[in-house]
Parts: sequence; C-alpha cells; structure tokens
Amino acid sequence: MAIDAESVVAVDEMMYRPEGVGSAYGWAPSDARAVQIDDVTKTPGIMFVAAMSTTEVLPIIMAVPQPVTITGEMFEWWVEHFLIPDMIAKGKRVLVLDNARPHRKNVLRALLAAAGLEVWFLPKYSPWFMPMEKVFLITHMRCGARMAWTRADFTRRVTDVLHGIGEAECRGCCFRVTGWD
Repeated sequence: MAIDAESVVAVDEMMYRPEGVGSAYGWAPSDARAVQIDDVTKTPGIMFVAAMSTTEVLPIIMAVPQPVTITGEMFEWWVEHFLIPDMIAKGKRVLVLDNARPHRKNVLRALLAAAGLEVWFLPKYSPWFMPMEKVFLITHMRCGARMAWTRADFTRRVTDVLHGIGEAECRGCCFRVTGWD
C-alpha cells in the first residue's frame, strides 16, 4: 500500500550523553580561569523524544533526564497531549513508529484511532527505515561543534539543533534516503 510522504510523521527517541557529543574540554577567555560546571563523565544522559514530518522537526520535543526512563504511560501522555493535536493541526494522518515497547501499547493505538490517525510500525531491527534516526545523527554531528556543560544548556543546545533542521534536510536526507518519498 502506497503512502503519501506529506501525511507522515515519524517519531523516535535517542539518548544523548554529553561525553558522547562534542568535546570533554572546557574553554575560557585568556584572562579567566576555565570552570567546568558538570563532570561529564558522571553526568547521566538525556533521552529526547522527537517527531518529524517532511518539512520540519515538530516543536514538541520531550527531554527526559536520566535515570528516568521513558515508560509507556509517559509516551502515551506525550502522544495524547502534544503529538496528536500537532498532527491534526498540520493535517498529518500517518504516524510511523519503531517497535520499542512504549510504542506498542493498545491504549496508544486506541488514542490514535479515536483521533482518525493511522499508525504504522517498522519491521523489527530496521532503524535505517526510520527518518528520525537520520535527524538524530545530524544533531549529534552539529552538537559536536560547541558544547555546554550544564544539563539545562546541553538540553537547550540539542533542542535548538533539532529545531534548526530545515525542510531540505528533512525531505532529502531523511525521507528520500529511507524510501518514504
């Protein structure tokens, strides 16, 4: 069955750790002492849940600081209160998810069906069919250019980079490469 790429929203989550993105070194002006606020080797990561269409990364990113993990209830709350209203407002009708445990809840399927949205699951072990994976890869590379050391700054930096990904990258790098276009 063919699917119109313009009606698709892809959702995925990615763990970001400060030591895995960017540099572990601080900087300061030559007349000031460099101070590193967080010890990045002991800083837990932050899980980002994000959604994208062919034109943008949707402005509804959820950041979950570790050691908290994304549960089915948390994902369901985000879908109900943020994703579904945004999809309806933008005229999207198909949600693409991978097979992560929080995505496979029957309550989630009922919520989406009640809103008139379809949900499509990718085959198991097929992350390269998920357009959002490419966006996360782009984000990892761009966050390496400059790193902030507080958790809030780090979260803001990753979110800003995600929102800075434009239509050309969403459409070209993400949807065409994965075969959705």
